Amino acid sequence: MALFTSSFNYEKATTLESWRLHQVIKASLALFLAHTLPGTHSSSKH
Repeated sequence: MALFTSSFNYEKATTLESWRLHQVIKASLALFLAHTLPGTHSSSKH
């Protein structure tokens, strides 16, 4: 029973970590796009 509980907690922890990683990736991607899009737009305007 203890083994089952620890494995369940590990699974929950990895799910939380992957969710956190997903959030970080999404945030950095949005940041990257926010920095890139105005740059390309202004350069194409020139």
